[in-house]
Amino acid sequence: MEKELNTIQKTARFAGLVYIIYIIVHVFADIIGRSTIIVFGDATTTAQNITTSGWHFQIGIVGDLIAAALFLLAAWALYKLLKTN
Repeated sequence: MEKELNTIQKTARFAGLVYIIYIIVHVFADIIGRSTIIVFGDATTTAQNITTSGWHFQIGIVGDLIAAALFLLAAWALYKLLKTN
């Protein structure tokens, strides 16, 4: 019983850690990647910003991909934690 509780605690900590990392990566992608590039309501300026500082946009895209993978990993860990036996 104690070993099962230890496994549950490890799974819960893993899910929480992955979710916190997901939040950090997603905020980083929003702040560094897109906040300075996207101008809402002005597609021309947004396109010019993307062409002039494409690495910001690429950081945002890569950050979103990493965040999506982390979110799926957190969802999987929560599924393992909460599924009924």
